[in-house]
Amino acid sequence: MIKRILVITYEMPPQHSGAGIDIKRTYEAIIDAHPNIYVEILCLKGPSEISDFSKNIIIKRSLSRWDTKKIINMLIDFFKVMRSLVKADVVHFNALYPIGLLVIPIANFLRKKTILQLHCMGVDDPKTVLLKKHGKLLSFFYKKAQYFKTYSKAQSDALLESGVNRNRILEIPPYIDNIFSSPMDSLSKDEFKKSIGLNSDSIVLTTIGRIGHRKGSDIVLDTFSALNDKIPKLELLMVGPHNKNVSLDYSEDLKLKIQKNTNENINYLGERKDVNKILQITDYFILPSRGEGFGIVNIEALACGAIVVVSNLKGIFDTIIDHGKDGLIVTTFDYSDYVDAILFLYNDINIREKIVKNGFKKVQKKYVKEVTLKPYINFIFEN
Repeated sequence: MIKRILVITYEMPPQHSGAGIDIKRTYEAIIDAHPNIYVEILCLKGPSEISDFSKNIIIKRSLSRWDTKKIINMLIDFFKVMRSLVKADVVHFNALYPIGLLVIPIANFLRKKTILQLHCMGVDDPKTVLLKKHGKLLSFFYKKAQYFKTYSKAQSDALLESGVNRNRILEIPPYIDNIFSSPMDSLSKDEFKKSIGLNSDSIVLTTIGRIGHRKGSDIVLDTFSALNDKIPKLELLMVGPHNKNVSLDYSEDLKLKIQKNTNENINYLGERKDVNKILQITDYFILPSRGEGFGIVNIEALACGAIVVVSNLKGIFDTIIDHGKDGLIVTTFDYSDYVDAILFLYNDINIREKIVKNGFKKVQKKYVKEVTLKPYINFIFEN
């Protein structure tokens, strides 16, 4: 039986988006197992309007950013979406793209399966949507989706609290890509360290994500500064977009920390396509986020043998990490507590080895595609 899926999203390939990366991986993996599935992705305009993403996946970069002052553009985009929608069996909306929300009732009327993927984090959870401009109207269309796709218990709970029936929620965590599940040998580690300017005997502390307040970049910098005198040959890798002009997530305090910090052992690597290699040379992975939808990079770090130290995001990070068993959860946003956690691990090799071993076992059991994608594949093929 042939199944056609329409995905309506923002950038593709994704830019700095964990959800976008997971959408990419999810449909590539599903098509590998089910070649009778075809996926069309409609997204914002990009450098190449139409391209093949992988076998049976086509991307059409043809949509405009929402702008009510450009009514003609919006109408053209609406008809582009409708033209693709009539051919689809399942319509997957990623976040609150307004044109996507508008066509949900139409897709339902045409007997399409509609699924809205949410990130929450105070961005598109039900309570926040109501506070937006035209929030009541957005919420009306938002709740017309037949199903909601979430990653974590916290995201699902936000929907349940707003009155969404549990039967309409598909809580499907991301999975680790194969490139993250193979260890790197010592020689390859040394060579890769050298390629990014590190010594082979460096101890590597890494954080990955858009540099800013939400990801706790200020805490990372303070933690490293405090550890720098306590752990010899420690290097900090900060991987992710680094834009001091992003006012929404760059507090003045963080701007000053970055501007004043001249420590040569802090390496701003920007966006990278070899994140797997960076995690494979990482000793300690730190993510003191103040908000997340899931945190895919945590399971990637576990799979690569890094020790994961994270903030205490209830229903999110504590569903990934069992404190003291396969990682550490810090209950505050005080950098000194992260310092204590890393020093505790640094001073006890037996605990470090146990945590690395348990973390690797967990992701191989819980976050492989054969486990996480099964319910979504069943959902696609259900009548």
